[in-house]
Parts: sequence; structure tokens; C-alpha cells
Amino acid sequence: FFGPKDPEILATYSRYEYKELIDYGMLGWIVRFFLVLMRAVESWTASWGIAIIGLTFLVRAVLHPMNRKNQRTMQKQQKKMARIKPQMEEIKKEYKNDKVKQNQMMQQLFKENDVNPAAMFGGCLMLFWQLPIWIALINTFTVAIELRQASFFYIEDLTRPDHLLELSFSLPLLGPWFNLLPLLYVVVTLINQKMMPQSDDPQMKAQQRMMTFMMVAFGFIFYDFASGLLLYFLTSATIGIFEQRIIRRDVNAAVPDVPRPVPAPKARRG
Repeated sequence: FFGPKDPEILATYSRYEYKELIDYGMLGWIVRFFLVLMRAVESWTASWGIAIIGLTFLVRAVLHPMNRKNQRTMQKQQKKMARIKPQMEEIKKEYKNDKVKQNQMMQQLFKENDVNPAAMFGGCLMLFWQLPIWIALINTFTVAIELRQASFFYIEDLTRPDHLLELSFSLPLLGPWFNLLPLLYVVVTLINQKMMPQSDDPQMKAQQRMMTFMMVAFGFIFYDFASGLLLYFLTSATIGIFEQRIIRRDVNAAVPDVPRPVPAPKARRG
């Protein structure tokens, strides 16, 4: 064990291949890219906090086209689902005692009106796409020796929790320190969640409740994480609020009104 590892110092001992001691993880190429970018921004601004914020803007910019496409698809499907809701209720009422037939008629109705219910779960898909980035960020803050004891506003060390206040008592599951960044992260993500298009569909409501629960749970999970990582999450969530407003405005203008729904199919008798 060599303790904290500075790649520049290890490079002076190249014949011993000490640089191989730095474990960047299975997503090492992403970690190295993050480090190069943050070091470049820090060299201009002399602030590792601003470097983290700059990295956040870049990642959000890269994900924006995918996010915009996802939101456009979700909103279009929500419009279609709203248009066929009376037909769906009619099918549920007519086949309330035959769930198999009810499901068959629902699938036929979806097909005839070009509705894809699975496309409405895009929020979970976007979360899935960001997981590798989160893992790479955790590894980045683990190996970036430059961040050790690097301060940013009231934060004394970006590799440790922000420790805004030391309490005279210990909070259950949280300890004797009050960390502000996790709380701000939860608040901002909940605001972002409320700004998402709301749906009357039970499945969509269940998904939205699940996402809300996950955001609150992340606040507890990340409570003792490095403040630099929480700074990234908080900045990303804040950008997401403004991005969501822009996407909704563009999508409302770009997504045309869907055609009138095809009447609910009737089961063949006899």
C-alpha cells in the first residue's frame, strides 16, 4: 500500500511501473477523461469546485440529446394515452371479469393507436444510462489526489462530507454532523420531479412515486459521500430543472397533436 498516489511523482519512477499502482477501476478510460478535464479547468480557475461544476455542465451537454429525445417520446405517448383513456375504461368495464381477454383487447387498442406503454418509463432508462457515469465519478474522487484538502466556499475538503455543522447529538443513521449538500440535492431533485409531466395512468403514477422514493433514498445513501461528488449531483440536478423547462417548451411546440384514437376493438363472438 503506497497511500495517496500522485501520478506525476510515480511517473518519475517509470522503470518501476509505479503508475500501475493507481487503480482507475473498470471504467478507467472515463475516469482518466474526467481527471484531464477537471485538471484543465482547475488550471484556468484555480478552483477544484469550479472544475467539478464545469465537468457537470459537460456531462449534461453530452446527455442532453438523449434526454430530449426521451422526453419527446414520453410526452407523445402520454398524449396518445390520454386520448384513448375512454376506450381503455370501456374495455376494463366490459371485460372486468375476464382479465386475459381484457389484456388482449388493451394490447389490440394500443397497437391500433400506435401506443407503446413501455416508452413512458424513460425516466428509469435515463437513470440507468447515468449509472456508469456515477461509478466513474466515485472512482475519480477516490484516485484524484489533487482534491484532497481542496476547499470550496465553506467546504474544507472536497473528498470528505461537507460537514456544515457539528451537532451536540448524533442523528440516527447520519451521525453527529449536519451535511447540507445531500439535503439540497434531495430538495432540488424533488422539484425537478414535480416539474415532470404528470399522468393519470396508474403505471405512470407508480413510476413517479418510485422515482420520488429513490431520490429521497439517495439523499441518505449519499449523506457521507465526498462533498465533491455531492457538488456534482447538486449541480446536475439544478441544471436539470432549467433543462426540463427548455425541453418541455420545445417538445410542446414540436410534437403535433396525435390523431383521433381508433375505437375500442370488439371481441369476435360465435
